[in-house]
Amino acid sequence: MFWTVLAIVMTAVMGGIIAYNGDLIGRKYGKRRTKLWGLRPKHSAIIITSVTGGAISLLTIIALFALVPPIRRIIMDGETAIRLSKDLRAENDTLAQKQATMLNTISKATEDLKHTNVQLAESRGQLTAMTSNLQTKQRELNLLTARASALQVKLNSADARLHAEQRRYADLFKIRTALQKTNSSLSSKNLLLTNINTDLNAESARLSTENAKLSATNTQLAKLNT
Repeated sequence: MFWTVLAIVMTAVMGGIIAYNGDLIGRKYGKRRTKLWGLRPKHSAIIITSVTGGAISLLTIIALFALVPPIRRIIMDGETAIRLSKDLRAENDTLAQKQATMLNTISKATEDLKHTNVQLAESRGQLTAMTSNLQTKQRELNLLTARASALQVKLNSADARLHAEQRRYADLFKIRTALQKTNSSLSSKNLLLTNINTDLNAESARLSTENAKLSATNTQLAKLNT
């Protein structure tokens, strides 16, 4: 904030100096009726006044560039920051799409895991019921044993699928965490670049206003010289 205020104050002061010196130089050379390159004294005074104002404006810009670090940063890195902001927005959109895809995959994996757990619970319930029936149904021992073996195989297969889904879910969770960190970092960079872009737009508007004021001043000086 300090450097911005300083830049505005310096610009205002230099604008006053330009107006004063332009008027002074215009009157001086107008009274002398100086001629440049065979031009009329009026046109010669206009050229001298315009060149003097431009030189003072150039010195003002050089002084701001040398003394105000934020303005120097804007002049040196402004275009790069704008291009980087565009690239980061595109990368952020791509990562957002990937994150949505990952979240959809995680949701489907979660639903599959729930369904597998339900099937596993049902299988375990059947196994428990059959084991209890073995105590009262000795005649059906062989059949129940075969069924229990089959259910055990299903249980093992379900457990294997459960472990595989759990590992898959853990991997997807790691990927999601990494994407969230990347998205957070890109959001911070994007916010920083947005702030820089806002400052650039404000500075451009201010310089345009100052240029318009200087043009109006030159017009008034030209009228006064006339």
